[in-house]
This record gives sequence, structure tokens and C-alpha cells, in this order.
Amino acid sequence: MRKTLLFFLVAIFATSIAFADDVSKLSASTQLFLAEQAGRITLDPTQEMIQEHAKLKGISFNQAEREMKLGRPIAKATIKDGKQFVSAFIRVEDRSVVSELEALGVEIQCEFLDGKLYTTLIPVDKIEVVAGLTKVSR
Repeated sequence: MRKTLLFFLVAIFATSIAFADDVSKLSASTQLFLAEQAGRITLDPTQEMIQEHAKLKGISFNQAEREMKLGRPIAKATIKDGKQFVSAFIRVEDRSVVSELEALGVEIQCEFLDGKLYTTLIPVDKIEVVAGLTKVSR
């Protein structure tokens, strides 16, 4: 368990260095997601990690594998209309940025805080573009 925690902390640190220019806008889980998508890291548990987890908890290998995959710290992309999307919260300065987001293919699902927070589906290839918009604060 300690090795797993240490791995994730190192991955977060390494990823934050890789995205230093927009790191203040991207959550740690989004940074990890992008690093995994780019092939710089892998977050899928190894056979050894699963065996160690099973041993520590006194459960079968199959049960340990299910637990570790369900406890994954970041989401995987979903496919919609042949394109990869990821679910995300987007915090903005005001509603005026919504048209820019939609032009990038972002699908707005719900609005909160008087138009300052949205749940969205973002095309994976547009995550960094969205983070670069001046009216997107996080």
C-alpha cells in the first residue's frame, strides 16, 4: 500500500513539472490523466502490486484486482460518437466563455454557482486548449 501511495505522489510531482505552464488550472487527476494518455506514465496496477494488495488484505487475486481497478485515482476517457471525452468540472469567471467552450466541442451538462461552475464532457484533445482560455480559472 505504501508503494502504491508513493508511486502516485511521484507521478503527481512529475506530471506537475511536465505541465508547469498550465499546472495552476489543471487538477492533479487531470494532469495524471494527460500524462497517462501521452504514455509518460501508467496507472494500471502491475501483477506484483495486485499480489501485494491481495496478501495484505487476505483476499483472492481476482478480488484484489477488481478493488484496485475500481479504486483507480483518475477516470479513463469515454468514447462518444467515435471521439474520446473526459468528464470534468470547469470553473469560469462568467458565463460569456460558454460559447467558446462549446465551439471547442465541450458539452455542458450542468451549471452551478450562477454560471461560474460547470460539469462537462471535454474532448481529450482539447483539455489543454480549454485550460489555456483566459476566462477559465480551473
